[in-house]
Amino acid sequence: MITFPYTTPYSRQRGFLIFWAIAICLLGSIGSYAQTIRYVKPNSSGSGDGSSWANATNDLQTAINSLSATGGQVWMTSGLYKPTVPAGFNGFDSRFTLTDGIAIYGGFTGNETTLSDRIESHPASTTLSGNVGDPASRDDNSQYILYAFNMDSTAILDGLVITEGNTGLLAERTHLQINNCTFVANAGGILSYAGGAGNTNDQFANRIQITNSAFQANLNGISTNSEGGHGNYFTVINCLFEKNINPNQPIITSAFGGALTVNGAAMSLINCTFRNNYAYYGGVVSSTASHTVTMTNCILFGNSGSAGYENFFPDTPTIRYSLIDRPLPYQEPSVIVSTTSPFVSETSAQLNACSYAVDAGDPATTQTTVGSIDLAGNPRFVRTRIDLGAYEYQGGLCAPDIYTLQSGRWDDVAIWSAGRLPTDADRVLVKHAVTIPQNYQASVLKLIFDVSARLIYETGGRLSVNPLRR
Repeated sequence: MITFPYTTPYSRQRGFLIFWAIAICLLGSIGSYAQTIRYVKPNSSGSGDGSSWANATNDLQTAINSLSATGGQVWMTSGLYKPTVPAGFNGFDSRFTLTDGIAIYGGFTGNETTLSDRIESHPASTTLSGNVGDPASRDDNSQYILYAFNMDSTAILDGLVITEGNTGLLAERTHLQINNCTFVANAGGILSYAGGAGNTNDQFANRIQITNSAFQANLNGISTNSEGGHGNYFTVINCLFEKNINPNQPIITSAFGGALTVNGAAMSLINCTFRNNYAYYGGVVSSTASHTVTMTNCILFGNSGSAGYENFFPDTPTIRYSLIDRPLPYQEPSVIVSTTSPFVSETSAQLNACSYAVDAGDPATTQTTVGSIDLAGNPRFVRTRIDLGAYEYQGGLCAPDIYTLQSGRWDDVAIWSAGRLPTDADRVLVKHAVTIPQNYQASVLKLIFDVSARLIYETGGRLSVNPLRR
């Protein structure tokens, strides 16, 4: 509430005028920031001009074009949408062309009045399909279902399934945010091409952030390329790469990268899961040109390639606080190596209760880094330390293999429930005050603290957690 300290008629009049001056300014400000919304359904209604749900258009491209001058949002209900085939061409030339400053949101039911009214599903329920020709043939499917070119302000794709294209999205010299999307059954999920010969301006770079999204059953999940020294800059968070299989053999055609092909790119992957991907050169990732790849809090499990499940030349990546199923020469000490599956089943990439990936992430990871929800839409932080991979385990902790019965010294068998000392294969619950003796080296797989527990270190005493090599 606005109050004024004077009570004279003049001051009350002045206060009234000031009040309305402020109100008018605020209304003008609100109006200047309000975004135009276009509404899209599989079947148009009313006038079909996209001005409301009652007058929704059935043409996504028409909705995009109507906002090209001002920017705004496109709201789409669940259903199937295909790009229009241009007159005189076949389906290969059909696409949806994106424009600066436009956010496209899927997953609406058709009666929402605010974006927060939308109840997101995982995966999304709004599908963009490139199967525009003969359903039995991929030859006339869209070359690119979505095309983003020379976009210098951030656009958004949110809540979409992109499927059955030769490429799901082609991004050239563009800035883009991709949230809650699934790229499935495309020849390539995303193809990112940056630069131009002789150009040095950053406008020729791609800057793309992908969060809470999945790449499944494509020949290749993400592929980057650049020329003229200009790069692709990717940040990928809480994403799943699963069963992206490139069956091609070398010499005949491209045989690189099931999940990722990274050339001329800087790519940061945080809390991503890679499982059951394949390519001759690099089931998880392959590179034949300069790159910078960093993986943090990731899981690499069950991937394969005839020439190795990772293939890096000339650079090697940074892998830290992650779980992998075979040793890599460039992994950091924080990496867990285990052939025991961290997943709840062969059909789900959710973590099981006893997974080594639970509570094993970088302790410095916060919501600022990865957001507040995981790929399933559940809380990203359940305990004090984040899990590895795209999904956070929501249940109770796995029962410990061994726990303390009383306070004492670590090397005293009598304080341990199993009648033996803990090893680096044990999940250990400390419920009491325990002393690590002088110059003693203790090792455990996982350390869990009860509220009354504490460790006391004598000189030279050490405790290693997660020294896995099994």
